[in-house]
Amino acid sequence: MPISATGNKARGFTLLELLVVLVLLGLVGGAVMLTIPTGESEVRKEAREIALRLRAASEEAIVSGRPVGLDIDGTGWRFATYAERAWYPVAAGPLRPGRFSASAAVIHDGAPVEPIGEDADGENLTVALPRFLFEETGVAPVLEVRLEDRGEVWIVETDGVGGAEVRRADR
Repeated sequence: MPISATGNKARGFTLLELLVVLVLLGLVGGAVMLTIPTGESEVRKEAREIALRLRAASEEAIVSGRPVGLDIDGTGWRFATYAERAWYPVAAGPLRPGRFSASAAVIHDGAPVEPIGEDADGENLTVALPRFLFEETGVAPVLEVRLEDRGEVWIVETDGVGGAEVRRADR
């Protein structure tokens, strides 16, 4: 055992032990912070995510110089890109397909968008042409997506030029 200059046995922790404890406390603190709710409701989060996906589709069309198609209804959405005279579904990234977790309604030109339809397995039917187009010139569909969950209603509105805004519905 090490003995100090005064002849007493050393007591306390080494610097390495203190650093290990601090690292462990930091990891535990980070894990706790990740599990604490942000105060943002799930339906609002979903509305913000949809708005980001719609903006990303518009930007993709402009940057790639090719149109991006969108099929969306009250159950979910899917994007497709146009290349070599055909539409190809997007399977990954921000334009990957998804389903709404909240109750959703999609409105275009003042009328509800009818469901795409499903086959016997519950999968969406494939359509030859997407219903809505984000053009490479920046022109985009004007849509309203209304999401509702537990009495809370959020609306995503597109402006026709690639923008999408999220707002809480007025009661």
